[in-house]
Amino acid sequence: MRTALRIASTLAALAALFTSAPQAAPVGTAIDTTGDVGQYTSMQLNASGFPVISYFDFTNQDLKLAICESVACASPTIQVIDSVGNVGFWTSLRLDASGAPVIAYYDNTNQDMKLAVCNDALCTAPTITTIDTVVANGGEPSLQINALGFPVISYGRGLKVAVCGDPTCTTRTITTIEAGITVATVTSMQLNSSGFPVIAYHEGTAGDLKIAVCGDATCSTSTITTVDSTGVVGQSLSLALNASGFPVITYFDTTNFDQKFAACGDATCTTATIRTIEGPGNFGLSSSVRMAASGFPIFAYWSNLGVKLGQCGDATCSSPLLSLVESTATAASDVGRGVSMQLDATGRPIMSYYAQTTGDLRMARFTPAVVNSVAVPANATYGAGQNLNFTVNWSEAVTVTGTPRITLLIGATPRQATYFSGSGSSALVFRYTVAAPDTDADGITVGALSLNGGTIKDSFAFDATLTLNSVASTAAVLVETTAPAVTSVTVPANANYVTGQNLDFTINWDQATLVTGTPQLALTIGAATRTANYLSGSGGSALVFRYTVVGADNDQDGIAVGALSLNGGTIRDAATNNATLTLNSVGSTAAVLVNQSFTVTPNAGANGTIAPNTAQTVPVNGTIAFTATPSVGYTTAWTATCPGTPSGNTFTTGAITGNCSVTASFTLNSYTVTPSAGANGTIAPNTAQVVGHGGTTSFTATPGVGYTTSWAGSTCPGTPAGNTFTTGAITANCSVAASFTLNSYTVTPSLFGGNGTISPTTPQTVAHGGTTTFTVTPSLGYIPSWPFTTCPGTPSGNSFTAGPITANCTVVASFVSTANTNFSGPSATGTGTITAAITGGSVTCGFTTPQFIPLAGHAASPPAGSAPNGYNFPHGLFDFRTTLCTPGSTLTFAITYPAALPAGTQYWKYGPTPGNATPHWYTLPVTIAGATATFTITDGGLGDDDLTANGAIVDQGGPGVPGAAGTATAVPTLSEWMLIVLATLMLGFALPRRRA
Repeated sequence: MRTALRIASTLAALAALFTSAPQAAPVGTAIDTTGDVGQYTSMQLNASGFPVISYFDFTNQDLKLAICESVACASPTIQVIDSVGNVGFWTSLRLDASGAPVIAYYDNTNQDMKLAVCNDALCTAPTITTIDTVVANGGEPSLQINALGFPVISYGRGLKVAVCGDPTCTTRTITTIEAGITVATVTSMQLNSSGFPVIAYHEGTAGDLKIAVCGDATCSTSTITTVDSTGVVGQSLSLALNASGFPVITYFDTTNFDQKFAACGDATCTTATIRTIEGPGNFGLSSSVRMAASGFPIFAYWSNLGVKLGQCGDATCSSPLLSLVESTATAASDVGRGVSMQLDATGRPIMSYYAQTTGDLRMARFTPAVVNSVAVPANATYGAGQNLNFTVNWSEAVTVTGTPRITLLIGATPRQATYFSGSGSSALVFRYTVAAPDTDADGITVGALSLNGGTIKDSFAFDATLTLNSVASTAAVLVETTAPAVTSVTVPANANYVTGQNLDFTINWDQATLVTGTPQLALTIGAATRTANYLSGSGGSALVFRYTVVGADNDQDGIAVGALSLNGGTIRDAATNNATLTLNSVGSTAAVLVNQSFTVTPNAGANGTIAPNTAQTVPVNGTIAFTATPSVGYTTAWTATCPGTPSGNTFTTGAITGNCSVTASFTLNSYTVTPSAGANGTIAPNTAQVVGHGGTTSFTATPGVGYTTSWAGSTCPGTPAGNTFTTGAITANCSVAASFTLNSYTVTPSLFGGNGTISPTTPQTVAHGGTTTFTVTPSLGYIPSWPFTTCPGTPSGNSFTAGPITANCTVVASFVSTANTNFSGPSATGTGTITAAITGGSVTCGFTTPQFIPLAGHAASPPAGSAPNGYNFPHGLFDFRTTLCTPGSTLTFAITYPAALPAGTQYWKYGPTPGNATPHWYTLPVTIAGATATFTITDGGLGDDDLTANGAIVDQGGPGVPGAAGTATAVPTLSEWMLIVLATLMLGFALPRRRA
């Protein structure tokens, strides 16, 4: 077995690539090396934080349990829990309230799902219960203990959940959530806040990752959701619930050999964020996920390089930190299969797993980074501005965020040395800059290290231990920061100082001071900032600063003394403590005046400016001029408290003897817009309108009927739009004039078709409401028609008078032939001449293409053999079309045949009817008088083959005489007596037949 499970040596070479970076590795420990042991591990931490691990002993085919005596698990107690048959597959371990282990596992010999409940923490006498029998091919179980202390177990195949009725599960309720031998080959379960099972599992037929959320404690109802169905996914899975109760799942993508991650968006995982954590390659064949104190997932998983750790920086693990925990090369074995992980009290992972190559049960734990020593500043006395640096040396490289700090005690005052440098190394520098009034004559004290909202983490992003160890002595690290202070400032004598005179200031200190460079004393003279530069006094306690007045300086109410600044120099005592620059007891300067003058203040109202526009300093009896610039369309007006004379846009003051002001205000110009209207229309408004500069106004014209407005006489700027004129920006008096012009229109003559002429032939221009006449000359046999004319008007014979004209229009003349209302011709059967006549339908209504046709054989004849039975057609059929009739009109047809039509004759028609669109034979109502058949047809009605009231009738039909079916044999012409004899003979023949 060991030989079959060896990993190729090339994996170790690959893993070596990941061990070259300097970082502290987790501590990997072999827990059990007796035989081939360690498959199917499941780990919990007891109340002391020590690992307890269940696993499978492949050599002896037993279920085993390792109980660690410490976090390091150097001397674990190893118990054989079940050795009856091949047992211990797919263990799932929990600790009950007393700390006693409870283990769900698979009995491969009997194909049973079993439960071992230990009697104590060392499991000296476990109670073993068979939960379910004949669980074919296993189905990895997942165990939880509910609020009653009773086990709850999910397992397959066919997803099931067993809820125990007591601690040892002597009674249980088993519910099948989803049936099928390939369902739930792998399960991982948690209990939600209601105590109801939430189960992630692999559905083998479709190869999907699914989740079942139970609706009660025994899962009698459940909601099943497919979380991932891309490829074959969901094996080697692990489930955790976040703070909201939403599932988080790590699992294996068998198709791509990837480690994958799913974060559900709700409790039943109707939405999920799915990510590939690592791949493609051999990643994720085993995994174990937990929720870190941050609320974000943390998970362990197997890879072909060794066992790895993933730490999520957010709820959906968008950018996980991936770390190699124990490499294949380091362990000399393929490590990480069957990994099971828990988090200790500090949030660091402890994980158990199987080392396949060596066949060992191993464990990895993360030891925190600790402080080995603290180096302190060199023995000396430190003054204000000097740095106290402390170097904290760690057991491994650490990374810093924010500003962690070390508390110091300087004298009786706490101070903070904040993080300064070293992140990414094992030596962090913390710095405090001495400042007054720090004083410590017997050595400062180093206190505790705190994070101050920042972090100090090891290479696996776990918090370092902050305890400071081996702190060097600070008994001779002294601080003295008493700085020289100003006792008073002597200012220049009260006077009016003019250009070229000196202003001298003496700054008196409480101790002798030394000066380097040119410190400065800030002054305010009028509105100007000036500086008195250091002049003399270094080495004594009185320093002199001087400023020389220049022509631009002016201060009427006393200069002001500002702050003392170093200007790149120094003022220190002999101990190099920087002097305190605060000025105390400064003499009064209210009567220290400079170049006395007065202020003339300009002001400008809206819609204009004044220049200069700032207050002007004017010597006594001086003058100044101001210029106003009004905005376009405004006029300037002046008011002033200063003496002076305005002239247009300029104001020149008189002699200035005190503070005063000059104000320019601006008034908007206004203009008159005068409307006017010519004859045949009006304008509104019709009175002059007053408009401010740049404003606009609108006028509306109402032309008389048939007239059009023109604005051509307007002097105002603007844009006409039909009957409206909106002015542009008005900048002067102007006028808006509306005039009105009578409309004229074009009447265009034209011909439709030939057979006549029209006069005149050119378009005619007609004034609004006028008329014009056109005359047509039809060709012989034609009469005029005006069907397409758009002009109003009245036709009269060969003329058309259009009018009254109110728009462009056309007069269209067409010509129709005189109607053909009679037609004669020989019958198609040779019986003689037939005459047809029509009346009605309009004067233009007449025959077109009339013809006499046989019953069959002609292109226009009905289909051969279709004639009605019992009738013959001695004269054949009459086929015709009428046109130019009034649409929908009724026409009367009178057809006279060569001989009288016998009794029983009907007029038959072949074609469609309004109720039957398929051509067929039917009769028309007819009146027969001798040889003449008279009937009517309405355009579009019965008898009109096109069934459309369009001014044309299409018809074919003829008289059907009782006789042999469907014949068109001519009937001999008989005399009236011979017809009587023939009828008598026919009756005689019929009577004997009736008796028979």
